[in-house]
Amino acid sequence: MSRIVGPSLFSLILALIPGSVSILAAQDENQKVPPVRVAASVTAPAENNRPRVFISNVGGDTDRQVHKGLSFTGGPGQAYNKFYAAVQGSGQYQLVGSPAEADYVFEILYRNPIEVKREWVDKDKNDPHKYDTLPRDQEIVEYNVYHPRLQLVILDPSTHAVHGVYIDHIEMGDTQEERDANFAFSIKLLVGHAGSLLGRSPISGDVPRLASDPPAPSQVASAKTAFISNGISSVSAYNRFYAMMRRWGGYQLSPGPAGADLIIQVSDGPREAVLDPQTGVTLWRFTPDIEVAILKRNEEKNVDKALATIVHDIARMSSRPAPASSTAQRVKDAGAPPDAPIPPQLRSAKTVFISNAGGEPLRDWKSRPVQPYNAFYATMKSWARFEVVPTPAEADLVFQISVVRSEPLILRLTILDSKTHAAMWELDQDIRGDQTIRGSFAEQKDLDKTVAALVTSLAKLTGQRDTHISVPPDTQDTQAAPPPSMISDSRKVFISRAPDDDDLFEKYAPDQLYRTLDTLIRDWGRYHLTAPSEADLIFEPSISGSPVPMGVAADTWVGSISVQYAWGIRVRLTIRDAKTHHVVWTLVRPVKMTTLNDNLLSNYRTVIGLLVEDLRQMASPIPQATTKPVDSR
Repeated sequence: MSRIVGPSLFSLILALIPGSVSILAAQDENQKVPPVRVAASVTAPAENNRPRVFISNVGGDTDRQVHKGLSFTGGPGQAYNKFYAAVQGSGQYQLVGSPAEADYVFEILYRNPIEVKREWVDKDKNDPHKYDTLPRDQEIVEYNVYHPRLQLVILDPSTHAVHGVYIDHIEMGDTQEERDANFAFSIKLLVGHAGSLLGRSPISGDVPRLASDPPAPSQVASAKTAFISNGISSVSAYNRFYAMMRRWGGYQLSPGPAGADLIIQVSDGPREAVLDPQTGVTLWRFTPDIEVAILKRNEEKNVDKALATIVHDIARMSSRPAPASSTAQRVKDAGAPPDAPIPPQLRSAKTVFISNAGGEPLRDWKSRPVQPYNAFYATMKSWARFEVVPTPAEADLVFQISVVRSEPLILRLTILDSKTHAAMWELDQDIRGDQTIRGSFAEQKDLDKTVAALVTSLAKLTGQRDTHISVPPDTQDTQAAPPPSMISDSRKVFISRAPDDDDLFEKYAPDQLYRTLDTLIRDWGRYHLTAPSEADLIFEPSISGSPVPMGVAADTWVGSISVQYAWGIRVRLTIRDAKTHHVVWTLVRPVKMTTLNDNLLSNYRTVIGLLVEDLRQMASPIPQATTKPVDSR
């Protein structure tokens, strides 16, 4: 079943309902990405002027062998290979080797999540008295259900604005032939959706059973220098990967992203992404399988094995000689790897932009909002090590602050290069907080201690080890942390279709998040909806989920809806600077719990309305004398 989060069949059906034509007409009035027709910002070129497209492999699961030993894609890497072959075989596009040459980027992602189900069965199925009315001994049997899916995201390489998201769930099959056919159908469906959006002709021809490796991104082979970007909370894993890359010697390692031909970003998982420094677009992402381990030393060994595999894969893609022996073993034999050098830009920078990346909303035990951004902003101003500037374009660095829902809660600071968007470093600090059925809680005093510890770590990182950091009083006062002026000063916006993993919308109301936000912004009238290239800001709606509460099985149902939907679901409105594609601000609100699908969808729409009201307060601030803190839950 295909979910279209771009121009969709839902729109076509709606157009046939009496009275709905006016709705679609209103949506087309000034937005240059109308819901049914080819987007005006997505210019449909003449047949002899094919769009230039870069296909990005943003990773995914390796091909799992499921029951009966059958696979879905035909082997590891085949999802990307087959999609590339189908796009190339369509003859509708010019495939280019780097995002900087492209009109559009096609990001392809393959996932094969596993659902563990439990079922009561009779212990002895061959019992001749199995039809007796007496109670029988039973036991719980667990079994796996696979949900393979493909996702295609079409985005603008310069602004990272999303034109469309298309998801297709791959049907199962009992034989390899059936699974190959179903997978090929999904590939062709996604390519067809892209063609509909961009005004291209339907594709013909078959998707190959096994597709050969397409050419690697040209920058990977031609690059001479690379910057290893630290976007991982484990400095030890980053140091080990840096040591492996240095021992391999395939690239000259650059001290900073400026002037580097490639950016190789390490993030939690661990995962590695190869980024284009010019556009910030992902060229390739590696998501290796890591064996589960109980002992710490075995866990590190498994991580090192995965990191070494990535180094070998980068060597293969770049057509450079692979490491002579196991990179991980050579690092281990040399003893503890030396600390990777801290980018000198962290010490030389003078100006920063502080980005509110949101995350888990916090409240104290009296249900008052607790704002980590306000406390961090006030502390940075008090420290005065950096000049805080109002836009990312004016900054040397971007400090992105967010709360990560985990055990314990984490306050995360991601330091980004303002020009390339590369993560320079990441710092995590535990919050002395709690999570209950009603959400996440933290007292202001505990948050202040967390912020002080985080900024102290930042001071050490930037060469000021003896600096005493304290959080100013009354940090929740809006005057201490004014919203970025570009939110109130800007007038042109593009509403991005951001991917989400919420099955409720996918099944019952595809594209509702975008449509509801689009209608509310139009009705407001403050912003003019325009093409990404003309926009000042990008509005990106999305849904983020949280783990099911402890003690409740993942497949528990209440009424007609899984508890997963009724627990910890958040709606986010991320505001990005269209010129630098940095996050400017993120508004987050929880969705009220309910047991009926219709009520839950109504609650989603209500939350989007509340987020727009939050945005109204930021864009039209009350005079300072009567200003109240903005609740960016």
